[in-house]
Amino acid sequence: MRLLQSGDGLAIHLAQTGFFVRGSYVVPANIDISSHPSKQARSASAANRAPPQSRSQAEAATPDGVVGLLRLPILCRSPGYGSPDTAVLPEPSEDLALAYKGNGFPPVTHEYLRGSWGFDTRPLTFSSYQGGNCFDKMVFVKQFLPFALLAVSFQGLALGQTYSQDDIVSGKALKQMGKTAYDTALKRLDGAVSNCTKDTVHVRKEWRNIPGPERIAFVKAVECLMEKPNIYPNVTGPKSMFDSFGVLHYYLTPYVHNSAYFLLFHRLYIWTYEQKLRDMCGYTGAFPYWEWGLDAGGVEKSPLFDGSETSMGSNGAKTNGTGGGGGGGFPGGGGFGGGGSGGGCVTAGPFKNYTVNFGPNTARNPLAPNPRCLKRDLNTAMCSTYASIRNTTETILEGKDVEGFQANVQGDFRYPTARKWALAVHGGGHFTIAGDPGGDFYFSPLEPVFYLHHGQIDRMYFIWQNLDWAKRQTMAGTITMMNQPPSRNGTLDDVLDISPVGASFKFRQLLDTVGGSPFCFVYE
Repeated sequence: MRLLQSGDGLAIHLAQTGFFVRGSYVVPANIDISSHPSKQARSASAANRAPPQSRSQAEAATPDGVVGLLRLPILCRSPGYGSPDTAVLPEPSEDLALAYKGNGFPPVTHEYLRGSWGFDTRPLTFSSYQGGNCFDKMVFVKQFLPFALLAVSFQGLALGQTYSQDDIVSGKALKQMGKTAYDTALKRLDGAVSNCTKDTVHVRKEWRNIPGPERIAFVKAVECLMEKPNIYPNVTGPKSMFDSFGVLHYYLTPYVHNSAYFLLFHRLYIWTYEQKLRDMCGYTGAFPYWEWGLDAGGVEKSPLFDGSETSMGSNGAKTNGTGGGGGGGFPGGGGFGGGGSGGGCVTAGPFKNYTVNFGPNTARNPLAPNPRCLKRDLNTAMCSTYASIRNTTETILEGKDVEGFQANVQGDFRYPTARKWALAVHGGGHFTIAGDPGGDFYFSPLEPVFYLHHGQIDRMYFIWQNLDWAKRQTMAGTITMMNQPPSRNGTLDDVLDISPVGASFKFRQLLDTVGGSPFCFVYE
């Protein structure tokens, strides 16, 4: 562990900047903060420090910040003291805590900043901010990183004995694992007494493997769901059944990410969405997933985003690198993953005229009406760096148990083995789309491609489970995001209630995609 010297390159993605506040997301115990300046003697108390008059003075008043991997600090001020530009360190007795710009996805490393930088940003609507603890002038200071985040070496990793690196990179290994998982799941139907049979099982397919007319029918079903009425009472922004799924995700986000519930909640969530498309809008085709790695050479050229009638719409209009919407309130007005090739409203194909009705999560009332266009900021660098076929394959192969697997899928920095993945495939897929609302942690389901992205996450889970089915019907973790606030462990007998959008099930009922109660599907 070393402190970076002034002028050292610190890799930071401009659109994903976390910051320290009090009272939320406490720094994990395995992060060494013993040398944080707030633990050291200071010549003057924070309350008596004169406000800096310039950026250079602010930097001079800012000692080295010691932060955990992938975390970027800003300075805080005491309630009622000074101006928003006053540089004040936390007192030693104050807990350092972490919140993310956008509420949940960690920052990543793409752009190089040198020395100390400042950005004008919109604050999050956390109570800690409303109480006056932090101001919205970000100041990046010299920090340490325990190891390089870019150019991660996989040399020496236990990637499995049967697959060479060539097989992993080419996709041959993933294809073989997928076939093994498919066969294993179907074999469970031999002689089974269930309403799920080999004749009734649904086969989910990658978008480009679905015939054009069937893709068009899928889009029409999504547009149909956007016309069905919202079922949540006492909210004014949501208008449609499609919107209702966004409301559900908004309410449950703090419990179903970086928690025991992540994988199984999203399995039920997208299955319920599929059932609405079938039951309410007559869709009869395959439910699609998006294999991100097939587009690592150019997302804009993907059959998913090429703007044709058989796509899910185009990229957003080019905005000269100013960001991808306003969903997360990032510098430049960008959503998650700003710095892609678009940033503005979708220009062609399906969903060009789709109206996003509410959000973002940073609004004073996120469920109030806020009609606007769908924005995308497609980002090939994000896709190739975090969501490649290699990353997908190695994430599956390295998951020795469900705790490690779900940590690697999400890049959960509490786990040392997961830190190398940074954003990981979950965040990488989201940031490949970016924009608004695709870049909004709470309201990303209002982006129609969300369900294909999470279909791929569930496909990974399906493959991982069926590679060792007897041992992979378990759950791990607590029931709150990052265990904040601290909570009990989740159990398979906990009940997941997603009413009024869907039904309630025990989590153990959600383990088997061919169990028949409720699921009956496999992945091609």
